[in-house]
Amino acid sequence: MALTALKRTAEEGAKECPEAARVLHENTYVDDICISLYSREAKKWINDVDKVAEKGSFKVKEWVSNLNLGDEDTRPQQDNRPVFKCGSEQKVLGVVWEPDRDLLLYKVSAAEIRVEEVLTKRMVAE
Repeated sequence: MALTALKRTAEEGAKECPEAARVLHENTYVDDICISLYSREAKKWINDVDKVAEKGSFKVKEWVSNLNLGDEDTRPQQDNRPVFKCGSEQKVLGVVWEPDRDLLLYKVSAAEIRVEEVLTKRMVAE
């Protein structure tokens, strides 16, 4: 229901911020908004997405970037939550993301796997 409400909020905000509405409608999966930008335009996109989302009473917990946006772009939201974090390991769509290297990783605890021989890619795929 929350995702349906978010998509409806995006539709209602499409006139004022069409690109932000498109991001919310097309790039939201469960509780993650995933968008890749190649420039410092990220700050404008973030402000627009926040603006549209807030009209439906949605608040983004935090924004994470692998681009160092500097202190001038690190602004707290109303309740002092960080907006940009850089460098620390994050989870996105249930997978670990390392922003510094822009890598998606699977992490498995050694206690979860008992290996009696060397694993190959083919063995894991089966």
